[in-house]
Amino acid sequence: AFLAGMLAQRQRQIPGISAEARERVLLMAMSDHLERSQILLVELAHAVPGENELTAERALARSLVTENRLLRETARGAGDASRAALLDDLERVLVAVANGPANESAADLDALQARIQSNDLLFKVRVMSANTLQEGRKL
Repeated sequence: AFLAGMLAQRQRQIPGISAEARERVLLMAMSDHLERSQILLVELAHAVPGENELTAERALARSLVTENRLLRETARGAGDASRAALLDDLERVLVAVANGPANESAADLDALQARIQSNDLLFKVRVMSANTLQEGRKL
C-alpha cells in the first residue's frame, strides 16, 4: 500500500517548466530590472546638487541592489559574461547611491554623475535592456 501510494503521488506531481520557459522568465525579469535601473540612472544624471535629497532614488537603489546581485550571479552561472559585466558595473553605482549620505554634497553628486557618464553606463543599460526584451519576446 505504501509503495502504491508513493507511485500515485509521483504521477500527480506537476512537471517542471521547460528550459525555454525558464530562460524567458529570466530575460523578462532582467529586462524589467534594467528598465527600472535606467530610470534611476536618468534621475541621477539630471539631479541638481542642493535641490534633491535623493531619498526616493536611494530607496529605489536599495531595492535594486539585491535583485541586481541575483541577476548578476545567474548571468555569470549561465556563462553570459556581457550581462554579468554590465550588472557588475551597475551594482557599484547602485551600492554607492543606496549607501550614500542623507544630504548628498555637490561634489559627491558630481562624482556620481561623472561615474555614470564616464562608463557610458546609461547607454549600456539602455542597449542591454532593449536587447534583453527582444530576446525574451522571441522565446
